[in-house]
Amino acid sequence: MKISIKDTGKGIPGDRLEKIWEMFELAENIFHHHNGIGLGLPIAKKIIEDHSGKITVESKENIGSEFSIFLPVINVI
Repeated sequence: MKISIKDTGKGIPGDRLEKIWEMFELAENIFHHHNGIGLGLPIAKKIIEDHSGKITVESKENIGSEFSIFLPVINVI
């Protein structure tokens, strides 16, 4: 199963994309604001991976970002 979330925000610079998965990295070092502390994406990634899934991001500055979550589908009968 794939779930995608897309926005038209500021985007994330290409050289910073891998940093967004590190705790406390997002708010202070990428966007220079204090609306968050940079825990949401690392926690989400951990939960998704604990459920055998994967999260990816594609982003372009001044255009926006798209996050995609891939989770296995398990048939339970």
